[in-house]
This record gives sequence, C-alpha cells and structure tokens, in this order.
Amino acid sequence: MFKKIEVEDYSPEMKLLRLCCIKNRTDRQQATIVEIISHKIDWELFVKTVMKHRVYPIVYQTLSELKSLKTMDDVSLEFLRKNARKNAIKVLTLTGELVRLFSLLDKVNIKAISIKGPLLGLALYGDLALRTSKDLDILVGKEDLDTVKNMLISEGYRQPEYETNITPKQKKIILKTSHHFSFVNQNGVNIELHWRYYSQGYKIQFNEVWDRRDSVEIAGNKLNVLNSEENFLYLVFHGSKHGWMRLRWLCDVSEIINKNDLQWTSVIKRAEHLDVSYMLVQALILARELFSTKIPEELNGLVKNDRLGNRLAKLALPIINEIEENAIVPGKSLYIHFKKYLMAWNKGLVKKIVFVIQHFYPSIVDYQVVRFQDKHFFMYFLLRPYFKLQRSWQKLDQ
Repeated sequence: MFKKIEVEDYSPEMKLLRLCCIKNRTDRQQATIVEIISHKIDWELFVKTVMKHRVYPIVYQTLSELKSLKTMDDVSLEFLRKNARKNAIKVLTLTGELVRLFSLLDKVNIKAISIKGPLLGLALYGDLALRTSKDLDILVGKEDLDTVKNMLISEGYRQPEYETNITPKQKKIILKTSHHFSFVNQNGVNIELHWRYYSQGYKIQFNEVWDRRDSVEIAGNKLNVLNSEENFLYLVFHGSKHGWMRLRWLCDVSEIINKNDLQWTSVIKRAEHLDVSYMLVQALILARELFSTKIPEELNGLVKNDRLGNRLAKLALPIINEIEENAIVPGKSLYIHFKKYLMAWNKGLVKKIVFVIQHFYPSIVDYQVVRFQDKHFFMYFLLRPYFKLQRSWQKLDQ
C-alpha cells in the first residue's frame, strides 16, 4: 500500500495552495488556512506556485473570503484577482466560440465532441470561471478531419506553417504519430482538433465514444461531451501522462470523486479495457494524499493491489512540487526524472520499446528544418538524432 505522505513534507505555500483548491472544505481545513496565513509565508513564492498550477480562480475565491485577515498580502490578492478576472473573460469567449462552431458543425452533420475546456468548469464547479482554459479541444472522427479543417479555415482560423506546408508522406506520418492539429483565429482563440486522445496507448473508437456521449445545454444550444465515466478516465489519463504537472488536473479528478455520482463498477471495467487501471490508482492516491479525497469503497481494493499505480504516485510528487515552468524539458532540473517517470508509465515491455523507438521517429518540427521529397523521406530518420540534439542545445541556451 502507498505510504502516507506526511504534511511536514510540504512547504507552507504548497499546504496553503492545496487547501485553497478544496471546494467544500471542512471547518478544520478552513481553520488550517487561517493558521497558515497568520504565520509568515512567502507570498511571492505562493503566487508563483498558484500560477504554475493554473488554479488562481479557485484560490482567489478562497482567499477573498479571508481578505480581512491582517496578515493577508493585498498585493498578492489583487494579482490573483486580476488574473481570475482575465480568465473569466477568456472562458466566456471560448464558450461563445464553442457554441458557434458546434452550431456550424451540426448544420453539416459532423459528429464532434468537446473535451476538457470551459464546459468542464461548469460541470464540476458550477461556474465556467472557476477553472482555467487556454483553448478548445474538439474530438472528431478521423474521416471528418479534412472537412472540419476546411470549415475552420473558412471561419478565419489558421494553422501553424509547419502543419500546412507538408507533403502527403509527412501528413501520413503525422496522422500516425500525433493526435491533434492546432488552429488560432485573429481573436486569439486556440483550437486543438483531435482525432484521438493520444498517439500511443489509450486506443478508442470514435463511434463507440460518440454512441455513449452526453450533452450539455448552453444558451439553448446542445453541445456534445464525453459521458461522465469516459470523461473521468480521460482526465485521469491526461493528467497522468503529464505527471500531474498542473494540480488543476488533479483538482478536477478530486471534485468528480467527491461528487460520487459515477458508476464505479463501470469505471473499473472501462479502465481495465483501456489498460489504464494503474493510472486510475495513481490519481486516486494523489487525490487522497493531497486533497484528503475519500476514495469510493468500490475502488479501495484496486488501490491496495496495484503496485505500478502506487509507484507512479510517488514518482509524480517531485513533478507536482516543482514550481518552475518547463522543468521537464532538456537541460532542466526534472528532465531525467520525467523520462524515468514516462518509462515506468509505459506499462509492459512492448509499450516501453515503442516509447524508446518514437524518439527516433521524425517530428512535425523536423520537416521545417530541411525539406526532402517523399522519395527521400528516409533521410529524416537519419537526421533525427541531430535535430533533437540541436533543439536540446537551444533550450539550454535559453
């Protein structure tokens, strides 16, 4: 069983952040917040940690209720307020655009599902503005990709040059090794157009997900979303593959568990089918240890018996506790640790081999460094090690 993390392992700033992220706090948790604020904390470090984890809307809401405390730092509170307000404006803009785009997709009978994004804030917290969102994630069938891409372009969206100026062979490889295309319009709205969740593992059939979809109503418009169990496991998968680098993702998972309105036996079966049970165990352990989330009784046996999930929970802690942005990129403090994490995360020998091999596959960025005709595509494989080293050196110089 996972060894309980002692509270003393955390800085006062991280303790405060964790408590502020709990939506329905106990009296004891509320008293602990007041106690931490009453003692001297590094407000600059606290704000930096909050911003890194993208939880400033809910943290501001919590602290604004305690602004009368003499030890509250007004400058930090005002900084969080401004960013929370910016986020509120942004998610409203994103939601309006999502409604507009889904209306257009519906008119041409395109099946599309909104994943993550601003609708998640409404579903989990009852308020769009309490969760940060930087873009819109839209999942479509692979066969509809070109149609949706053309529609977005006709609506004023543009793709990065490295996604458009490609050969047929390059496009084929991208569809095989990636999972989304990026778009942005003149108003700064970013869209990630997905044809699957991820390029390695977590294999889903779009029509299967579509048939089980749910919908939410916004201003009289119905928008398709993942059903509750599918959404929960996708959030678990997404957070786990990134090592829970943002506590925002774990907040979402914790809030879903606290609502306790999922069919947990269905969640277990689906997790086993997708081979992500160990990621679920990791998420449950981290939610319990960091947010005092009570694990549903149906899942207790799973948590006790999954060694990999327990190990991954421990490996994720340094990533969660790191306050520096991009600490997992080459040359940074957690680069090697994150590679070890991913090696463990890719369960089984076959997945580990694929994980290693993918590092030698050409990426979409490589195609812009030098251009080969498709008949000479093999040259990208030969030059791939050089391209990776060159980008690593550039990051070290930044």
